Amino acid sequence: MSFAGKLESGYRSAVPLSAGAMAHYAAIQRQSFRTANYSETDLTGGGLGLNFNAMSATDTRSDLGARSA
Repeated sequence: MSFAGKLESGYRSAVPLSAGAMAHYAAIQRQSFRTANYSETDLTGGGLGLNFNAMSATDTRSDLGARSA
């Protein structure tokens, strides 16, 4: 299972002595991953049954920049 969210904001302004404009922006993103526990049984007794514990991880990243348009 995975959940993610992103918040982004910016503005565009005219740049003096230029034919274009400058866009400034900032963004932040957060993502969360979760896995359930898993277990299987080897009916032959060969030791090939797998067991995994439930795990979770969260990652956050941000962007800050400018772009000419």
